[in-house]
Amino acid sequence: MNAKPSDSGASVCFSTPWFQIEELPAEDGLPFYRFTMPNAVVVLPIDIDGNFVLIKQFREVVGRHTLEFPAGDVDEGESAHETARRELLEETGYRCRELVKLGNGTLRLNRDKGLVSFFIADAAYPDMDFHCSEQIETMLVTPNEFHDLVARNQFDHISALPIFVLADIVLGRTLLAAD
Repeated sequence: MNAKPSDSGASVCFSTPWFQIEELPAEDGLPFYRFTMPNAVVVLPIDIDGNFVLIKQFREVVGRHTLEFPAGDVDEGESAHETARRELLEETGYRCRELVKLGNGTLRLNRDKGLVSFFIADAAYPDMDFHCSEQIETMLVTPNEFHDLVARNQFDHISALPIFVLADIVLGRTLLAAD
C-alpha cells in the first residue's frame, strides 16, 4: 500500500472507515506507528433509583458478548454532548434529564490519536417510544452489583472506569462507595 501524507506530516499506511494507521517520522530512523480514529464518548447512565444502565452486546473482536457502558464515535459535525445523547438512546433506549461532561483524554498515549469524552447521564429513564435497531441488551445494576462485576472481571469495558475517578475529582461525587 502506498503511503499518503496526512495533515500532521505523518504518512497514512492503512485506512478504513473506522481508523487509520500512520507512520510518524522518527529521530532514530526507526518507524513509529499510531492509530488515528474519530473522537469518541463513553456514557455512564444512572437512573432515578441510582442504578447503572449497562449494555450487553456481541463484540466480534473478542468473539463473545461483553458488558459495557454505552459509547461511540463522534460523527462529523456533531458535538461530544450530541453524540453522548445519541449513543445513550441508540444503545439503551434511555434518555436523561441531565448530561454532565466529566472530561476527556487519550486512552493509550503511546499509540492512539483521538480523544474520548466521559459523561454521566443523570436521571436516565426509558423512552417508551424507542425501538432498538441494534442487537443490544440493557441491564440495570446497583453500584454494589457493578463493583462485584468489576471485581470478578465480568465488566469488559475497563477503559471506561476512569469515569468514576473523574466524577470524584470533577464533581466531588463518589459513585462507588466502599462497603
